[in-house]
Amino acid sequence: MIVKENTKAGAKTISFLFEDSGFSVIMPDGKSGFSKNSFHMETLYTVNGWEKAKQVLEKQIFFQAKHEFIDISVLNNRFTLIPLEHFDEDTAEIFLNYNVPFSLNEGLRFNLIPQWDTALVFYYPEEIETLFENYSDKLRITHTGFKLLSNLSLHSNNGIYVNLYEKQAEFAVIQDSKLLLYNIFPCETMKDILYFLFLTCQKLSLSAENTDVFYLGRLEDKESGREQILRFFRSLYRGGKNEFEGRNFTTLDLL
Repeated sequence: MIVKENTKAGAKTISFLFEDSGFSVIMPDGKSGFSKNSFHMETLYTVNGWEKAKQVLEKQIFFQAKHEFIDISVLNNRFTLIPLEHFDEDTAEIFLNYNVPFSLNEGLRFNLIPQWDTALVFYYPEEIETLFENYSDKLRITHTGFKLLSNLSLHSNNGIYVNLYEKQAEFAVIQDSKLLLYNIFPCETMKDILYFLFLTCQKLSLSAENTDVFYLGRLEDKESGREQILRFFRSLYRGGKNEFEGRNFTTLDLL
């Protein structure tokens, strides 16, 4: 979670990241930066998981007051991308169900990403709104892909962008100012990351030795990850050559 002071209004924006293995909280550390706290559970997206999450959250000091704005990022693979020319709110779920089956107790939302001419349509657990409805009148729920893709511009360097989480990773591929791919893969080890890097290259007919890789997250925790990637790919950058920088997982636009 990020707590961000709004100097103009004197208000607080509180943001959360929810993924299947739990949720993360980022708060000011009282100095000049932010400290991150993660709450782990076997699986969040179950009835018992949400009950445990509610018990944990209600003990936190930030849930002892009402806030002006709560921002929530959801990491899951229950999404699809629809070109804006074909996007319509009334038919968005039909497109989504081509790839993702309907499930009870899930809400439907969409995020527009105009620079890539696409809409990201996704399901999310409705329990999220139940958890937060009493703590703010303004609640925003977005998919992590919205945050990542919104911070990649048409001028971003060609290459594969990998955003690492605890047990999953987002992959985006930019080539000649076009978004060729966005997807989420299960990635817990360096072997997983390399497998999906090569799979991405194979699907898009990219040559690994001529491809740059840009990453966010803690690649250094993944068994000498830098050295392994550089054995096969042309170059590896943390964040990017120019303006693409990862700050506090994917809530890039709030910092």
